[in-house]
Amino acid sequence: MVNGPLSSDRKKPGAVFWATVVVVVVAVYVLSFGPVYCFAQHYHHAGVLLVVYRPLLALASVLSPLSRFLLWWSSVFGC
Repeated sequence: MVNGPLSSDRKKPGAVFWATVVVVVVAVYVLSFGPVYCFAQHYHHAGVLLVVYRPLLALASVLSPLSRFLLWWSSVFGC
């Protein structure tokens, strides 16, 4: 039987695909902190930071390089 576009013999996503998805999601989460932080500062929505970024802020409190990065990244956006 010939495998065509309607074939059910497609490969399922493997470990490399899912590892890539995880890395991209984590990167987007961390990199979104800067713009969201600035938005929260300008419009007084600190609750967003406390809810959405609680895990990141907790990690930054024990990892000073991450803390320094987040402070620098926020400053890039004018905060």
